[in-house]
Amino acid sequence: EKLVESFSAPLDGPALTAFTRLFFHLCEQQCRDVHTEAPYIVEKLAMIFSNLVTVAWPQQMPDLLVEWVQIAQRGMIQQELVFLSLARLAEDIIQFRGDWSDARHVELVDSLNSVMGSILGLVVTELKNGANQIISAGCADLSWSLRVVKNSIRVLVAYLSWISWRDIVAAECLPLLIQLIVQPSTHFNSLPLPLPSNAPFTVHNLVAAWEEVRLTAANCLLVTLDRDAVSEGEDAVMSALASLMSHVIDLIG
Repeated sequence: EKLVESFSAPLDGPALTAFTRLFFHLCEQQCRDVHTEAPYIVEKLAMIFSNLVTVAWPQQMPDLLVEWVQIAQRGMIQQELVFLSLARLAEDIIQFRGDWSDARHVELVDSLNSVMGSILGLVVTELKNGANQIISAGCADLSWSLRVVKNSIRVLVAYLSWISWRDIVAAECLPLLIQLIVQPSTHFNSLPLPLPSNAPFTVHNLVAAWEEVRLTAANCLLVTLDRDAVSEGEDAVMSALASLMSHVIDLIG
């Protein structure tokens, strides 16, 4: 909480560098304790990171976002923090825009686009992992796997509504969303019963969780398709739609 309060003061130069080092150390090493004792602090940390980006990136800290994405590999709490902050960052830059000059806003959008491959690569990988854990009934913590999926899709919603179709196609986002939507929850009815006695969930829990996955994936797909892509040219749009339809045909066939 003291760290959160200290960021409210104007920071620049050495003070900003020192604060950022302390912030990264806290998120890497002590985030689990913070999440357990004061879970609301995670949202505050996500807000701080978004503010750090808009203040110091890329001029003062060119590697800030790439290093931040890597923190997600430290553990489950760090992953959730990174995903929350990535969604918050897109919302701040694209939806709310802040009070920056037009030139600064363009710089932030261009810089964000420059690391889009790293962002989408992480999010798509974790979304696949979380969904596979649920669909295979192999997750040790069903609620956590569901949180991973929903946090991943929240990030996708924040980005897929405005990034280039080429980035969307390259990350194979549309086929993944379609796959999640068409996988019926009745799949769980064919699981060998009874489930192991130590299973921390029931078939009913799995069905309910998967229906949430399908709903959030469908919303994300709608957000992605309901956008103005004229400026990107017909080729980019047709490539994205061809990828989508090809996957749909494969699933149906």
